[in-house]
Amino acid sequence: MKTLIKLLQRIFKVRIIKNCPHGFEFLQDVKRSLPAFRALTIFDVGANVGQTTKIFIDGYPEAKIHCFEPVSATYTGLRSEYGGNSRVFCWNLAMGAIQAIVPISIQKDSSLSRVALLSSNKTTSNEHVIDKCIEKVRLFAF
Repeated sequence: MKTLIKLLQRIFKVRIIKNCPHGFEFLQDVKRSLPAFRALTIFDVGANVGQTTKIFIDGYPEAKIHCFEPVSATYTGLRSEYGGNSRVFCWNLAMGAIQAIVPISIQKDSSLSRVALLSSNKTTSNEHVIDKCIEKVRLFAF
Protein backbone atom coordinates (compact mmCIF):
# COMPACT_ATOMS: atom_id res chain seq x y z
CA MET A 1 0.00 0.00 0.00
CA LYS A 2 2.81 2.45 0.84
CA THR A 3 4.33 1.80 -2.59
CA LEU A 4 1.02 2.62 -4.29
CA ILE A 5 0.69 5.84 -2.29
CA LYS A 6 4.23 6.89 -3.21
CA LEU A 7 3.52 6.12 -6.88
CA LEU A 8 0.31 8.17 -6.86
CA GLN A 9 2.07 11.07 -5.19
CA ARG A 10 4.80 11.02 -7.83
CA ILE A 11 2.38 10.69 -10.79
CA PHE A 12 -0.04 13.39 -9.65
CA LYS A 13 2.59 15.60 -7.98
CA VAL A 14 0.62 15.69 -4.73
CA ARG A 15 1.31 14.76 -1.16
CA ILE A 16 -1.08 12.38 0.56
CA ILE A 17 -1.16 12.83 4.32
CA LYS A 18 -3.03 10.93 7.00
CA ASN A 19 -3.43 13.80 9.43
CA CYS A 20 -3.48 17.39 8.24
CA PRO A 21 -1.05 19.79 9.89
CA HIS A 22 -2.52 22.35 12.29
CA GLY A 23 -4.46 25.05 10.48
CA PHE A 24 -5.80 23.03 7.54
CA GLU A 25 -8.89 21.42 9.01
CA PHE A 26 -10.79 23.32 11.71
CA LEU A 27 -12.62 20.37 13.33
CA GLN A 28 -9.53 18.20 13.33
CA ASP A 29 -7.59 21.02 15.04
CA VAL A 30 -10.26 21.34 17.74
CA LYS A 31 -10.50 17.59 18.31
CA ARG A 32 -6.71 17.27 18.46
CA SER A 33 -6.31 20.21 20.88
CA LEU A 34 -9.42 19.59 22.99
CA PRO A 35 -10.29 15.87 22.73
CA ALA A 36 -12.99 16.02 25.43
CA PHE A 37 -14.70 19.13 23.99
CA ARG A 38 -18.42 18.79 23.16
CA ALA A 39 -20.09 21.73 21.44
CA LEU A 40 -23.72 22.11 22.42
CA THR A 41 -24.33 25.59 20.95
CA ILE A 42 -22.51 27.06 17.96
CA PHE A 43 -22.84 30.55 16.45
CA ASP A 44 -21.99 30.70 12.74
CA VAL A 45 -21.65 34.47 12.35
CA GLY A 46 -21.67 35.59 8.72
CA ALA A 47 -23.00 32.17 7.76
CA ASN A 48 -23.31 33.05 4.08
CA VAL A 49 -25.03 30.05 2.43
CA GLY A 50 -24.01 27.61 5.18
CA GLN A 51 -20.66 26.22 4.07
CA THR A 52 -19.36 26.10 7.66
CA THR A 53 -22.79 25.14 9.01
CA LYS A 54 -22.49 21.84 7.12
CA ILE A 55 -19.13 21.17 8.79
CA PHE A 56 -20.63 21.91 12.21
CA ILE A 57 -23.66 19.67 11.57
CA ASP A 58 -21.42 16.74 10.67
CA GLY A 59 -18.73 17.39 13.30
CA TYR A 60 -20.94 18.16 16.29
CA PRO A 61 -24.07 15.98 16.05
CA GLU A 62 -25.42 17.16 19.44
CA ALA A 63 -25.01 20.90 18.80
CA LYS A 64 -27.67 23.50 18.10
CA ILE A 65 -26.30 25.84 15.43
CA HIS A 66 -27.37 29.49 15.18
CA CYS A 67 -26.56 30.95 11.74
CA PHE A 68 -26.42 34.73 11.37
CA GLU A 69 -26.58 36.12 7.82
CA PRO A 70 -27.56 39.76 7.25
CA VAL A 71 -27.84 39.87 3.43
CA SER A 72 -31.45 39.11 2.48
CA ALA A 73 -30.78 37.13 -0.71
CA THR A 74 -28.01 35.09 0.90
CA TYR A 75 -30.14 34.51 4.00
CA THR A 76 -32.93 33.17 1.76
CA GLY A 77 -30.51 30.58 0.34
CA LEU A 78 -29.28 29.67 3.83
CA ARG A 79 -32.85 29.28 5.09
CA SER A 80 -33.78 27.21 2.05
CA GLU A 81 -30.86 24.86 2.67
CA TYR A 82 -31.12 24.47 6.46
CA GLY A 83 -34.58 25.74 7.47
CA GLY A 84 -35.89 22.18 7.76
CA ASN A 85 -33.09 21.06 10.08
CA SER A 86 -34.32 21.07 13.69
CA ARG A 87 -30.77 21.73 14.95
CA VAL A 88 -30.18 24.82 12.80
CA PHE A 89 -31.64 28.26 13.56
CA CYS A 90 -31.24 30.92 10.86
CA TRP A 91 -31.26 34.63 11.76
CA ASN A 92 -31.41 37.46 9.22
CA LEU A 93 -29.10 39.64 11.35
CA ALA A 94 -25.55 40.90 11.51
CA MET A 95 -23.68 40.77 14.82
CA GLY A 96 -21.56 43.51 16.31
CA ALA A 97 -20.65 45.56 19.35
CA ILE A 98 -23.63 47.90 18.99
CA GLN A 99 -27.28 47.59 18.05
CA ALA A 100 -28.02 49.65 14.93
CA ILE A 101 -29.22 49.58 11.35
CA VAL A 102 -26.19 49.79 9.07
CA PRO A 103 -25.52 49.65 5.32
CA ILE A 104 -23.92 46.53 3.88
CA SER A 105 -22.08 46.49 0.57
CA ILE A 106 -23.27 43.53 -1.51
CA GLN A 107 -20.73 41.86 -3.79
CA LYS A 108 -21.20 39.43 -6.70
CA ASP A 109 -19.42 36.83 -4.57
CA SER A 110 -21.70 36.83 -1.52
CA SER A 111 -18.86 35.74 0.76
CA LEU A 112 -17.26 39.17 0.16
CA SER A 113 -20.26 41.29 1.19
CA ARG A 114 -19.58 43.37 4.27
CA VAL A 115 -20.76 46.25 6.39
CA ALA A 116 -20.13 49.35 4.25
CA LEU A 117 -17.81 52.05 5.49
CA LEU A 118 -19.92 55.10 6.09
CA SER A 119 -17.05 57.51 5.43
CA SER A 120 -16.03 56.21 2.02
CA ASN A 121 -17.58 55.02 -1.23
CA LYS A 122 -14.24 53.73 -2.50
CA THR A 123 -13.74 50.09 -3.43
CA THR A 124 -10.57 48.09 -3.82
CA SER A 125 -9.47 46.78 -7.21
CA ASN A 126 -10.59 43.22 -6.39
CA GLU A 127 -14.16 44.25 -5.47
CA HIS A 128 -16.98 43.83 -7.96
CA VAL A 129 -19.69 46.06 -6.54
CA ILE A 130 -23.13 45.51 -7.98
CA ASP A 131 -24.44 48.95 -8.96
CA LYS A 132 -26.51 50.52 -6.20
CA CYS A 133 -26.56 47.38 -4.04
CA ILE A 134 -26.34 48.75 -0.57
CA GLU A 135 -28.80 47.09 1.75
CA LYS A 136 -29.64 48.22 5.28
CA VAL A 137 -29.31 45.44 7.86
CA ARG A 138 -30.03 45.12 11.57
CA LEU A 139 -26.87 44.91 13.63
CA PHE A 140 -27.56 42.93 16.79
CA ALA A 141 -25.36 43.67 19.82
CA PHE A 142 -24.19 40.60 21.64
